[in-house]
Amino acid sequence: MKKYLLTYSVFIFSIIACEQEEIPVIVNLPAGVESTQLMMGSDYSSQLFFDLGSGAVVASNDKTTWDLGFESQQDGWRIWLNAANGGSVAATGTTNFESVVSPESLIYNYDLQNGNPDSTAFGDYRGTGQVFVVNRGYASDASSLGFFKLVVLDASELSYTIKAALLDGSNEHTLVIPKNSEINLMTYSFVQQDVVSVEPPKSNWDLLFTQYTHLFANPPTPYIVTGVLLNRYNVKVAVDTFNVFDDINLESAGVLEFSSDLDIIGYDWKFFDFSSAVYLVDPTKNFIIRDTDGDTYKLHFVDFYDENGIKGAPEFEWQKL
Repeated sequence: MKKYLLTYSVFIFSIIACEQEEIPVIVNLPAGVESTQLMMGSDYSSQLFFDLGSGAVVASNDKTTWDLGFESQQDGWRIWLNAANGGSVAATGTTNFESVVSPESLIYNYDLQNGNPDSTAFGDYRGTGQVFVVNRGYASDASSLGFFKLVVLDASELSYTIKAALLDGSNEHTLVIPKNSEINLMTYSFVQQDVVSVEPPKSNWDLLFTQYTHLFANPPTPYIVTGVLLNRYNVKVAVDTFNVFDDINLESAGVLEFSSDLDIIGYDWKFFDFSSAVYLVDPTKNFIIRDTDGDTYKLHFVDFYDENGIKGAPEFEWQKL
């Protein structure tokens, strides 16, 4: 897996608010088409788990609630970073837990944004006893969340056992993290020193509205973007840029290529227009989604601002095919 130097850039764009005298226009949607707007916050601090079948947010949390996600099925062993915070991890090359006291002179890695299980930043740590340094990333105000060291003592069919501490050795704790096959990832917080409840049962949701780390190439640069990730359990998506939303049906969707890449919807259904200093939605992008129930939907985005002109409020329409 490629290694990436620890870098982070934060851009703050000014937003043009809606004028006071604007009057909202009520749009009559075609039969069967549903519409909703989700509120992630102007700082994108909320993670929202959305279910297409019920049209509801089934769970939500602040993105800094957790740090690591442990694969939860019986044969699982992979560890995922919280990409919403720009989290990264460095292998120290030592098994001496007490000797690791500095985050400097290390090469930090990031999970690949498409969720490829062979491209996790931790890699295959099993049986090595190697100590890792985890950069927790950044809060919504771009302040650092700090560094911890961690070693995985055991990864079995039933649980993980980890030891973690701050780099100065304080807050040291050993924890058994039990697996739960009803969810994708058991989420853990360095601050809470415990498992925290974040992800709902994997059969209950389809899309995660969140920030995540995208690795741009040439040169390889991690950058936090705002968009949509898939539930890694049974959800697949195809992108249709040829047909208009109203014309898409099961027949036209059937010829498309579906992908389980977590970032197939991603962030670039919108783009920043520097002339107007606002985000605009790309009208050519439609998404065909096969959800956890096996149903097929079409979806497109119509806005990224609420009625007061505040960003972080993705609005979209969807319809079961």
